[in-house]
Amino acid sequence: FNVGFNKPDLAARFRAAAAARHLWEPPHKQQTRSSPGSSSGSSGSDGSSGSGGGGSSKLSAPPRVVTVLQYPEDYPPVVNHHALVDMLRNVTQPLGFKVRTVSFTMGAPFLSHMATMWDTGLLIARHGPLLATAVLLPPGAAVLELLPYKWEWRDVSTLYHNMTQSTGQIHHWAWRPLDAEFCKYKEPAHVRYAGWTPSECHGRECLLVHAQAGLEVDLDAVRELLERKLPGLIEGHSLEQLKETWPPAD
Repeated sequence: FNVGFNKPDLAARFRAAAAARHLWEPPHKQQTRSSPGSSSGSSGSDGSSGSGGGGSSKLSAPPRVVTVLQYPEDYPPVVNHHALVDMLRNVTQPLGFKVRTVSFTMGAPFLSHMATMWDTGLLIARHGPLLATAVLLPPGAAVLELLPYKWEWRDVSTLYHNMTQSTGQIHHWAWRPLDAEFCKYKEPAHVRYAGWTPSECHGRECLLVHAQAGLEVDLDAVRELLERKLPGLIEGHSLEQLKETWPPAD
């Protein structure tokens, strides 16, 4: 599951090409112009730095918009979505952020995804296919991914993390529940898998049970993570400075 762009420069070219197709200006050009003197390197024709980005380079401050990505109704839910949004407002609004919920279907036009991502500074979403478009976030933006309980197989949980990290310009953190109380199983019989370890839960049925279960977010844990990260995000800290250990499944 180690997928992504071979080089950060290719990610910048991809975003520039997507912008050109819709006659938009790439977000990395917009941010470079709005933050004069933020980079001492030369810029290429696509607006990327001459070094192509990197984990130790200072980044531009992202848009002060928090986007909570909500999946269609037939997708496993974040059961305390409204409480999560309220907590996000309490934490981020004093820092000048606006919080919004955006709902997409899998068949939404690419332009809709692109417009949403380019205007987002912090993206919060449950692990799922809609996170593939997180590579379109502007430089300096961040993803907070909500991972299912006990759901791990050959590092599958890092799929979208690997994609965003390959851009060299997007922060990516994750929260994962370590207690079954945060896992809302679809069927009562599925509770029997709650005590299985990730090494035991490698069969198709066990993985599907946890992938399809509802997820209750630990609001205190997410609040603590954001309170540590947001000041550095606003100041344009590098990927290395704001790096967070990927949460284990047990």
